[in-house]
Amino acid sequence: MRAVADGAGGFVPVEEAALRALVEATESARTASEALREATDGFAELAADLKIDAVRRLQERGASAAQVARYEDAHREAARRLREHARLLDARLSALESAVRDVAD
Repeated sequence: MRAVADGAGGFVPVEEAALRALVEATESARTASEALREATDGFAELAADLKIDAVRRLQERGASAAQVARYEDAHREAARRLREHARLLDARLSALESAVRDVAD
């Protein structure tokens, strides 16, 4: 058992096994996050290629420049949101890892 600061000036007893499990869980989460980032990057690349084809088809079907622009804007916005969510996940995971290190050390 280890005493861990509770943030309010006191200490809370924590089992060593629980701390090890928490460290292992954060390591697994980081590995999963990295795999997700790789998959996301691959998906984004595929989506960019598909967007080019979709724009070409829209133009072939007589879509106006405004319609094509709206489609491209929607694609850019979706890509931006995906990057933002990935960034938030990384930031929150980093904060969790930092907190776990503080508790485990």
